[in-house]
Amino acid sequence: MKSRDEDKKKRANEIDDSERSSKSGGDSEPEMTRVDPQALVRHLLNEFPNAGSDLKQLLQVIDGGKAVDINGIAQKSLIMHLRNLFLSLNLKELHHGAFVLPSNVRPTLEVIGSISLHSFAAPERRPIGPETPSAELLAAAAKLTEAEAELREAELEQDYGIFIGPPPPPVVAAEAESANQADRFQEVTRIMESEDDSPYDIVGANRNMSADNIKKRYWKLSLLVHPDKCAHPQANRAFVKLNKALKELQDPEKRRALNEKIELNETQERFIVELRAMREAAQWRKLQGISVEGDEELLAADIGGGKAARKREEWMTKLPPERKHGMSAMQSTRFSRSTRQGRGDTSGWTDAPSERARKAKMDYLQAYNVAASLASNEEERRKRSLDAELLDSYNKEKRSKSLLQKHQEEIRASRLKRKSKQHVEKEEDWVGKHPWKPWDREKDLAGGRQSVILDSENMTQGLTSRFSRGSYQRNFL
Repeated sequence: MKSRDEDKKKRANEIDDSERSSKSGGDSEPEMTRVDPQALVRHLLNEFPNAGSDLKQLLQVIDGGKAVDINGIAQKSLIMHLRNLFLSLNLKELHHGAFVLPSNVRPTLEVIGSISLHSFAAPERRPIGPETPSAELLAAAAKLTEAEAELREAELEQDYGIFIGPPPPPVVAAEAESANQADRFQEVTRIMESEDDSPYDIVGANRNMSADNIKKRYWKLSLLVHPDKCAHPQANRAFVKLNKALKELQDPEKRRALNEKIELNETQERFIVELRAMREAAQWRKLQGISVEGDEELLAADIGGGKAARKREEWMTKLPPERKHGMSAMQSTRFSRSTRQGRGDTSGWTDAPSERARKAKMDYLQAYNVAASLASNEEERRKRSLDAELLDSYNKEKRSKSLLQKHQEEIRASRLKRKSKQHVEKEEDWVGKHPWKPWDREKDLAGGRQSVILDSENMTQGLTSRFSRGSYQRNFL
């Protein structure tokens, strides 16, 4: 019982506070009867179904302690509904059209929290038929997808992860500082000439070295080839390549797989060396006339062992379009009359991964801007068409016809009547009454001859040029 009495007292105090705030905030306005805010919200959303999300944002701004001015809204009826709603929510009106939430009033979203502001929103129609995206928008979306894929590939290709670890020991740092530029250039050249799939060669170590010795070796090389301390143009690329090699060697699984691969290559090389020695012995026995079982197979076998040649890129192996088979090999010194197609953008042949990533990012941003602008244009065009449809339907239902429309309808009706009369006149009286057309003196005596109309003005057009004026003025001496 005590809790119920306390709740009743709290409610009475809240009602008194709200009445005081409404009186203090609305001194300039006449006293209004208490209206349920939820009913006003339902009525507003029924009148304006698409204003649910905007109303929610407006109430969030008010609950955040900011003032809201509704005078800038174009629709007067919406302003009236919003003003009634704000007054029912006990908001303080600073001046005509500007409202703010007092400190002793509950937030607006808590008052109307049981109503979903999006429940009254108009259902979105599926883009079928005339609302299907235009071809330009679809092409821009496809271009955006391609640019995004290229950007992802370029970012994966570029190595942004530079190794960061503890500083090297002072002994290693002093030894690296004492090195001259010739030693630094030599290390950069050696690292760049090493293959990417051989981290041991890049670091300058072997598979039997411990992890600590490899790290010391890396410390020394990183201080030698660092871009800030080495003036070589490829110092940055060598430094990134060195960091990548150290990461692979620090990974136990990758290092184990690399060691197994090196052991397999060494076993194959030893086998090839032994096979070559056996083949040389077989050739020597053949020259001496001695035949041993298995010499023929040794002499016929093709012994490899050389490393596979590195594959070149496509732009190095394929001819440009103007140099392909069937094109004339003679070079003309004249200007070409027909337009020749160039190779296009060939800057990608020599671009570094960082430059390729930058270009891919620029292409992606450009494609995104084009797609966004086309999408906004489509949305504006759809809104304009919807407004035009609403205006046409309103004019058709509510507005009366203009004098011009009435005049055009009268002319159209008179033409239809005239055509119907002509059709009736064409059907003569004898049709359906006689088996043949009765004889008429006035019509039948004409015998198909045309009536000649003597027009003095048009008679001069039929005369020859001898009797008419010339088209130009003759001048006599």
